[in-house]
Amino acid sequence: MKKDGDIRRLRIIVFSFVVLSFLFCLLLVKWGAERFGLNKGNYFPLLPSKKSAGVVEVLDSGDVDGLNRAVGKVVWVKGRVDRVEEAGQGTVLVVGNVAVRVPEGLASKLANKGLPVKDMAGMIVKVKGRLRYNSKYGFELTVENSEGFEVLKGKVGR
Repeated sequence: MKKDGDIRRLRIIVFSFVVLSFLFCLLLVKWGAERFGLNKGNYFPLLPSKKSAGVVEVLDSGDVDGLNRAVGKVVWVKGRVDRVEEAGQGTVLVVGNVAVRVPEGLASKLANKGLPVKDMAGMIVKVKGRLRYNSKYGFELTVENSEGFEVLKGKVGR
């Protein structure tokens, strides 16, 4: 009986050692991949990467595949303002395939800076916010602050 207990303890110790060795090897491979720049393709999606944590992706408003992959994430969307519409609680800029919602408070802040949102039709803008998909209206992005709004090309009040 004593021999069976010793064998069982030895098996547990060996198994624990094998598991810990495997995890240590995975960690070394991840650190090496980050150090040599080999982790650009997200080869280790379960282990968070330090370099990609704060990166916000810039998407073209016409890139439907890219927009689909970015649903639920905070992204920059760049494109031409096709039209400007008034909504219940702010203004909506239609930028390619994305409806960009600008709340009233932010619209007034931008107007004070010399960027009236109502006169932005035809301009090329870059906006930052969380991208959502509405089954009725399509892609929606809500701009939360003035740092998430840039005019790249065009003049206000042409």
